[in-house]
Amino acid sequence: MKFKQRMKPPGLTRGPHYMTRLRQRLRRGHPPIGKSDPSTLHFAGTSIPPTCGGVAARRRPKRMFLAFLPEQTRGILRRQMKISFIILFVLAGCKEKTTHIGPWLQEPSNAGITILVGTRKEVKAALFFGESASELTSVISDSTRLRLHSYRLTNLEPGRNYYYQVRWLGGQTDTANFKIAPVSDTATVRILAYGDSRSNPAVHETIVTKALEYNPDIALHTGDLVADGKILSLWEPEFFAPAADLLKQIPIYPVLGNHERESGYYYEYFPLHQKKHYWSADYGMVHIIGLNTGVATDPESAQYQWLEADLKANVDQQWIIVILHYPLFHCHPTRPIYDFRYHWQPLFEKYGVNLVLSGHDHYYLRNHPIGHSGSGLTSVTHITTAGGGAPLYKIEPQPFMAVSQSIHHFLMLEVSEAKIEGEAVDLNGNTIDKFTISLNGELTDEGKYIDFGIIELERNLTKQLGKLEIIELADSLLQFKGEWSFGRELTFDSELHIKWQESEHWQVTNPDLEIEMQSGVDYQYLFEATVPAGSTAPGPVVLFTITPDSDPESDFKQSTVPANQTFKISLENALYTYASATIKSDIRPTVSFINYFNKSTYMPRLIRNLAWNYTQTPDDSLLVILADLEQSDPSNVNLFYFAPFHFFNGDYDNWDNWLEAVITTPVLNQVAVRPLFTKISADTALDIQTITNWTTIGPYDNPEGRGLEIVYDPEKELNFNKVYLGKDGQEISWQELKTPTGWVDFLELYDPELNTVAYAHTILEAKQKGRVLFLLGSDDAPALWLNGNELHRLPGGRGAAKSQDFIVADLQEGLNNVLIKVDQGVGGWKMILEVVDKDQILINKQSL
Repeated sequence: MKFKQRMKPPGLTRGPHYMTRLRQRLRRGHPPIGKSDPSTLHFAGTSIPPTCGGVAARRRPKRMFLAFLPEQTRGILRRQMKISFIILFVLAGCKEKTTHIGPWLQEPSNAGITILVGTRKEVKAALFFGESASELTSVISDSTRLRLHSYRLTNLEPGRNYYYQVRWLGGQTDTANFKIAPVSDTATVRILAYGDSRSNPAVHETIVTKALEYNPDIALHTGDLVADGKILSLWEPEFFAPAADLLKQIPIYPVLGNHERESGYYYEYFPLHQKKHYWSADYGMVHIIGLNTGVATDPESAQYQWLEADLKANVDQQWIIVILHYPLFHCHPTRPIYDFRYHWQPLFEKYGVNLVLSGHDHYYLRNHPIGHSGSGLTSVTHITTAGGGAPLYKIEPQPFMAVSQSIHHFLMLEVSEAKIEGEAVDLNGNTIDKFTISLNGELTDEGKYIDFGIIELERNLTKQLGKLEIIELADSLLQFKGEWSFGRELTFDSELHIKWQESEHWQVTNPDLEIEMQSGVDYQYLFEATVPAGSTAPGPVVLFTITPDSDPESDFKQSTVPANQTFKISLENALYTYASATIKSDIRPTVSFINYFNKSTYMPRLIRNLAWNYTQTPDDSLLVILADLEQSDPSNVNLFYFAPFHFFNGDYDNWDNWLEAVITTPVLNQVAVRPLFTKISADTALDIQTITNWTTIGPYDNPEGRGLEIVYDPEKELNFNKVYLGKDGQEISWQELKTPTGWVDFLELYDPELNTVAYAHTILEAKQKGRVLFLLGSDDAPALWLNGNELHRLPGGRGAAKSQDFIVADLQEGLNNVLIKVDQGVGGWKMILEVVDKDQILINKQSL
């Protein structure tokens, strides 16, 4: 990499093509930035951005890029921008649509419906409706001036189409139509289901367009409607605009995702919730339940008790469909198993839930029916439909998977008296999956099913394995022992085969055992194993195989065995899981794991859990324990994990040694101590600088996600006066940027569609040679060079946060060039760099 002398272009320092790009951005439209933006619409205590042709009209604050210009230049540019805004609004043809969002439909019944629309100003509006588009003779008017207008229509005829339009002085909505729910318990209902439509409006709009071809009666959304529900400017471009054609004619039932963040906007927009975390509703012969996986779910919780009461009251309903965000069963490689799996699944079986729809994991997954063999209870089909636009996830095979594919999609359900017929469809209209759910709740799915009793047995055995007693014997041997009690989880007679797949240094007593088990009876098994200290990882794995009794007199009535008849439990995973579960109440399992399994692949995760818990409840006794552990094993690994706990308390004696440990610690393991850096990065004793002055260039192409590997112009030379060819052959050049928060938002700078790459450059001046620590955060994958030498590269997608990557940097005396490359797939695209300058070798600090 060659570096040329950096020179500022005269006058407008944003590059020769800045105004061209600005006009292009304005034509596309952007949501407002900043709370004081006068173009924001406010209603019902909230705000919404105006639309322009269905797209948010976004404007970046002028001060963001004018503040550092000479006053004369600023004046010229202000006048240019004012003229540009006027011309562009005329060219864009912004008429009535800039005055409102919506309409959208809520709370359908067989006699009425709710229609909502939001307006820019407080106005008195009126709803005109009728049985034809040309005869909107019925009127409901606002009694006061409002910004959020809500109209409840009643006494309408079941199954009939109606037309409507909302009008006010200076504006109106398009005329749209809706259909009232059927009163008959036998009328077929068509349901659209999809989720996680955040971050990619283009995909979301395509899904809406394709789905409307199937003529759904209602739509279910499994959560994550927007990337951040508390950021007002995201609601219009990520949800209301791409879904406009659906919302104005089809009632939608959403549930809260984690990205909604319990936002007040969400509850204002969707009154079907009645401002509650969970809800239920009827449409025709379908009873729909919306649950909230972000609040308490245990049997003592208000949600659990409400759910059981609602299920009990609706047990005679023809069909029951539950929608929620976090799935009970998933095939994501790293997601945890949520406890509500064990709380809610028994309720679903007991009260006849037919289908559970979830989101969160960005793929399509249909599970085999899940129930208790021989119990006579209904089996439950679980489907994850989360391909609405968010970045797709990898899939890890699981025994309960029937059909899975990592693809953007939607799901159509046709509900009739005797069955639900489902079809999952991709963006090109191709069928991913077809299935039928019968009303009688048979446990088979082409001969395959999942026994939930076996799932409960696996959970119970994992818990007991995690509670093993560890005894230090002579000759540096460790003994693991414990007694298990199990078997009552199963509702059928079976034979259980226990076989230990021993690791190299482990000796297990009774490694191969068979047990004849009767339904509902407890059995005991004594586990003992020995291993040399220091050789515990990797630990052994135990394989369980359950063979149902084929006796025709038994309670087991299936002709085939469960698809989950075999499962494995890792000793390390069981010990880690138990330690993590008890970390708040009992630190001893965590300390034991750290002491005996410090080479385990689970160590980074356990340390992260410990660090997070410590930031919430600091405990000096933990520092003593960690000091003893570090003294007994003064390795770089332990130094890296334990020293930040002392930093958290202002003790930096080991700082230089810790930096050496950072160099040898894999990047993916560094996440372990990140929770501690929330406070550490605010400690003035470390002299941490947030870089706010940058020069950026982009966008470049990111074909098939390989942009991080491709060597673009800035990696070959740093010439700040040269014009280059970027994405799609457009001319690009370096732009100066000062960002008060330190966050460089490439989306705001370059407004890419998808799959792009950008660079950011800054200069650090040091009064002498010395070592600093870079704290880098980015969305998505970053690479970093210092004075032409690559120090860091981390492929893969992620959301941005501070202190994601720790990079040790040795600065030279004088000027130091820092170049960062960040790629983007979909969603967010930004970065932040902080410099920990403990020895105070930087000269210019933030006058960069």
